[in-house]
Amino acid sequence: MDSFDTADLCNSFVNILARGREECGHIIAEARSKKKSRGKQHPAVNLLNRMIKLKKEILKFMYDFDVQFTNNQAERDLRMAKVQLKVSGGFRSERGAQNFALFRSYISTTKKHGLGVFTALKNLYNPSHNSTLDLFFLPITATGS
Repeated sequence: MDSFDTADLCNSFVNILARGREECGHIIAEARSKKKSRGKQHPAVNLLNRMIKLKKEILKFMYDFDVQFTNNQAERDLRMAKVQLKVSGGFRSERGAQNFALFRSYISTTKKHGLGVFTALKNLYNPSHNSTLDLFFLPITATGS
């Protein structure tokens, strides 16, 4: 595979958007001929315009390595709460919703640290000290007052 630098990739992205603009030309012309006012546009044209306008944000992961390529993890973290709402119609109490969020947060964090979920949940109820909880609680240091 050829090696690309960020400028080549950015230029390729711009060229693809330009080709898309050319291919959507008939859709744009058709919409303009129907109405003089700017009515509802085709979804493909809306997406293309948004990608042209937000080019820097779309390609930000190439320049800032702290930015992830995708936000799927955030979507996955929220999905279980949405499933719970759809299946049961909601939570019975605010406390139940808080507990649900707390456990889901704990499970998500243990997965991100490469720990087994079952072991992490088992460690929650282990009365002796366990390393899983060290991920969630900062050590308390005594300070002189």
